[in-house]
Amino acid sequence: MKTFEEIDTVNLIKYQFSPYRYRISMVETVDNLANKFGFIVSNRLRNESMQIGSSVYKEMPVLLKGATDLLIQAEKKYNLLLITRGHKTIQEKKISYHGLSRYFSQIFIVKSKSEKVYEKVMAMAGVTAADCCSIGDSVKSDILPCLALGTKAILFQYVHPYYTWTQEHSIKIEYPPFPVVNNLEEIMQKLELLEQVFIPPVPPFSDNNFVPRN
Repeated sequence: MKTFEEIDTVNLIKYQFSPYRYRISMVETVDNLANKFGFIVSNRLRNESMQIGSSVYKEMPVLLKGATDLLIQAEKKYNLLLITRGHKTIQEKKISYHGLSRYFSQIFIVKSKSEKVYEKVMAMAGVTAADCCSIGDSVKSDILPCLALGTKAILFQYVHPYYTWTQEHSIKIEYPPFPVVNNLEEIMQKLELLEQVFIPPVPPFSDNNFVPRN
């Protein structure tokens, strides 16, 4: 997995969110391990690697426990915006598959999440940073850029049962200046508490290389 993530990190820069990226990364990982351990990659193994890579985009993800209940509750009280990073067609397919669009007033599919991107999204949505709270599972992409702009934030500390995507979860903060939750059921309570608290902006987090998709 470490070898794959190292290769895929390079390919993320090269291919962005192309539906072929994982397939390419899988094949390159197999070739890398073959060279390292001295075995020959058969056509069958290469084809299986490509199929595994393609399955990432073909299979629909399963909603986390409590996700629908949270959206139903939050939608009644807040104006919800969905900002998701990835390939436009694939992300739209996932959103449609689970019927999530009904809960959000606007949906933005972006190439990267940065201060510049969040500023543009807030301008398009007609909201100010002081009125917003970002909720996500990535300190790097969901939390720090938003805090730098003056929004509030809640980190959902999601732990995948099989791996950690180091591209997004390499940043660790020992004493986070924002609420951290371990399950979705806690988020509504944290939101209500944050409504009563003023949190000053943190120092800027620089990552201004990408802009939202049209």
